[in-house]
Amino acid sequence: MKKSLLAGVLVIVGACASGSIAQAGTVIPYPNAGTINPEVYTFTATATGNIVGYLYSANAADVDQIAMSVNGGPLGPFGIVNTQPVGTQFTFGSVLAGDTLTFVLQNITEPALLSSNPAANVDGNQHVYSTAYTNPGPFQLGTIPTGTFVAFEDRLPFPFTTGTASDFDYNDDSFVFTNVSTSTTPLPAALPLFAGGLGVIGLLARRRKRNNAAAIAAA
Repeated sequence: MKKSLLAGVLVIVGACASGSIAQAGTVIPYPNAGTINPEVYTFTATATGNIVGYLYSANAADVDQIAMSVNGGPLGPFGIVNTQPVGTQFTFGSVLAGDTLTFVLQNITEPALLSSNPAANVDGNQHVYSTAYTNPGPFQLGTIPTGTFVAFEDRLPFPFTTGTASDFDYNDDSFVFTNVSTSTTPLPAALPLFAGGLGVIGLLARRRKRNNAAAIAAA
């Protein structure tokens, strides 16, 4: 672990121990800040029971709050406002094992609803970054238990916002959810090559059609 990262972890843990409500910066960083996350996440309830969320960090200039949807249904109650102390917890509701979960962040300052399902976002972009979080572990924070780490980008890009545009660093608001498992479906690496191949085939077909038309006209 780099010394600067270790120092960041110690500062956060110290702030929690002292009872400070200052919001810490994310210490599980998104590795490609400034680039839209290409991953599509499927969040699933691991077992029948409650989904509990914890505020891990808040680095946003805006006031945000979060809610959960189950199996594409209506949003449940909003909980955990990012102005609350790090470590604040909220029970988002009871679920059945295997239920599909969607997390939605509401930006109150610059009104927007941002979903963990990119297809539901007005800009079509992924606004979350997720990875595993363990306690004990290198990124453990206070008494927040092992779970699934979900970090949000809380602003939209131009032209979908009239305020400051998104920087896609995915460190605005970070949460840890228990009883949640994650799977990802990234863009297949072969897909761009396949699309390029289709383009070449189409170009050759159009060229052949033009050549055939010219031959008929000359006959």
